[in-house]
Amino acid sequence: NATQAEYEPLSLRDKSEASSIFEVVDVGLTCFFCAELAFNLFGHWFWDFFLDGWSVFDLIVVAVSVAALALENVPGVNILRVLRAFR
Repeated sequence: NATQAEYEPLSLRDKSEASSIFEVVDVGLTCFFCAELAFNLFGHWFWDFFLDGWSVFDLIVVAVSVAALALENVPGVNILRVLRAFR
């Protein structure tokens, strides 16, 4: 999203083809990370998953990404997407 903000001027963000490409990539990567999280969760049989701090952090980051996609128009939610950079 930082790349998207730097790439597109403010006046073109709602209309450009690049904006729709970034949207598709964003949704695709979020789906990929959700699938990865599900495999990790089932691979560690829940209890081991929640005992590992990195797995819990991954769960929080993916949950924030999904929330940001679902709640696009809520102010402040997109700021939480910065957490994905730490992933």
